[in-house]
Amino acid sequence: MKFRSVRSEGVIAGSMCLTLPAFAVAMALIFGAPGPVLVLAALAGGAIGVAWARKSWAELLDEAVDLTIERDSATAELLDAHTDMAFRERLDQSLRASSNESATIDLVLRAVSEVLPETEVSLLLNLPDEARVGWSVKLRGGSAQAAVPVPDKPGCLAFSSLSTITAATSHAVDSCEHLRSDTDNMSSVCIPLRLGDRSLGAINALGAPGQLPSAAAIERAEWAVSRGAIRIAEQRLQRGPSSAGTPDPVTGLPGLPALRHQLKDLIRTLMPFCVSIVSIDQYEDIRLGQGDEAAEIALEFLADAMTSTLRPGDFICRIGGPDFGVVLKDCSARQATAVIERMRESLALLLALESQTAFTCSAGIVESHQATSLDELLDMAHDAMLKASAAGGNRVLLAFEADHM
Repeated sequence: MKFRSVRSEGVIAGSMCLTLPAFAVAMALIFGAPGPVLVLAALAGGAIGVAWARKSWAELLDEAVDLTIERDSATAELLDAHTDMAFRERLDQSLRASSNESATIDLVLRAVSEVLPETEVSLLLNLPDEARVGWSVKLRGGSAQAAVPVPDKPGCLAFSSLSTITAATSHAVDSCEHLRSDTDNMSSVCIPLRLGDRSLGAINALGAPGQLPSAAAIERAEWAVSRGAIRIAEQRLQRGPSSAGTPDPVTGLPGLPALRHQLKDLIRTLMPFCVSIVSIDQYEDIRLGQGDEAAEIALEFLADAMTSTLRPGDFICRIGGPDFGVVLKDCSARQATAVIERMRESLALLLALESQTAFTCSAGIVESHQATSLDELLDMAHDAMLKASAAGGNRVLLAFEADHM
């Protein structure tokens, strides 16, 4: 209707340019004006007609420009809505086909990179029950790289608030600590990856300083992260307990193959955890001095103390000889130390109640973010256990403490 109105008004303006001079001449003739007056009347009428037409055309041009802007804006909105719908459909389809948590994390990182193309995207994983960054998983060449420990474990506001945090520059008062620890000045968007009421980590997008993405782009990225979190929760529910190998004949616990299988599962999920190697102090003295039966009884008592003290979701196995392996899921070093210390005290109480010959145990603990491979995890925990035993036994030692002994 607006375009028809513009066209009609244009016709009227053109007509007025012709009609007004003729009207002026006609009026002059009616009143018997001489020839010069007729000419002047025609010129005056034409001038008035042109002036009126110019004013009308200016208004018409302004209205036409406004209509063009409105049309272009509406077209852009429709195109953006179509792009957004297509993006959401593509991501949902890909997430349904995702076979494990690692693939889902990879998809989420790529989705955020697509929505925020001018940024460097990574996953920041928090330490258990702490709003601090344990390690970073960067997106390189369209795929997630191996998790890398983050020095000094800086804080991230998205972990504690469970909401998106943006900062225009690294120096802003509301910027995250991990952003300020970087040498380069940059903008940042941190979107929490929530599993229920807790945070697994945050998707971090770094860009040029002062250049934050649009609100619409951030909203689309938040949606992608939330869809990824839902898929991860589904995959954790679908994944049953894993086991491998045959049980240990003395304790009935799984063996080393099951431990390695468990660790591979956890590494793929990117869930933070701790590994502990627990060993009976002076085990060889017990075996050689009291016989194999006494040594086996000691193994059984330690296994009983561990299974009765540790959490239901924790994994326990016998590695071999006097050594046991423990995997404490979603657990910090401080929490793991408290759990193993409680187990050590439980062993002493159990031996006293059963009137058994007293013996002690030592343990080494390592956090998952301190190592870059499965073998390194086990080696670090084992080395810490050996140093705890060498220092007198009957104690628990963290891997980073063992490095300073």
